[in-house]
Amino acid sequence: MTDTTIHFANGWLLDPLLLAGYREALSDPCWKLPSNDARTEALRAYRAEWQKHGERLIADMQSLLKLSFKEQDITVYVVHALKAAISDPLILHSRYDPDLAVDVITHEVLQLSSY
Repeated sequence: MTDTTIHFANGWLLDPLLLAGYREALSDPCWKLPSNDARTEALRAYRAEWQKHGERLIADMQSLLKLSFKEQDITVYVVHALKAAISDPLILHSRYDPDLAVDVITHEVLQLSSY
């Protein structure tokens, strides 16, 4: 059992802010902001995949690597208008395969750790 919990949130309010800085998407006439349903589906899939592995991954980081985390509750915001992940706040784009999303979340959470 771990004292750090990962929560998932729909980052729909962040998309307009991120999109303003996402020049590649704005310059590509074929790129459209995906529907809210697509983000909601990604959120569901990421949450389900994290449920399978997340607690063990966090526990292993804490016990094997002797890491602790600045926050006990970490929220992952899932958005469309982002090319890569950000660790603080933890923001993930909605186009990852769910298995890869777990890897990316693990990587980003490691950056939130303290020794």
